[in-house]
Amino acid sequence: MLTMRSQQLDAFAEYSKASFRTRVVAYLKRNLPEHAAAIPERELNELIGDWQSRAARYGVVGERAVAKWCFLAMTAGDRFDEQPVIQGYLTEPSPEPSMKIDNLMDALYIRLRQAEAGAK
Repeated sequence: MLTMRSQQLDAFAEYSKASFRTRVVAYLKRNLPEHAAAIPERELNELIGDWQSRAARYGVVGERAVAKWCFLAMTAGDRFDEQPVIQGYLTEPSPEPSMKIDNLMDALYIRLRQAEAGAK
């Protein structure tokens, strides 16, 4: 029987957290290169931790959904969830939290496309 000590579990949890943040940093650098480049990596890692905590308050816990939350935070403001309309949406019982994040990403995409069209 395999027995893990508390220190081993703590080390695994820390590795898992660091590994996740590394993947989110890569995602943000790939999808928002100018935004991500403007923030030192250490600070970006701290922000990701903060954003992950904010997302969890609304049940957003899956890696993909949290990465998208971070994307939204970088583009719409790190406290975008405090806007009354968005906060109301995030606290509704349905759809499920990851679907809400997908819907917010879609809404952001539409807004950006409209802004582009208006600028031409």
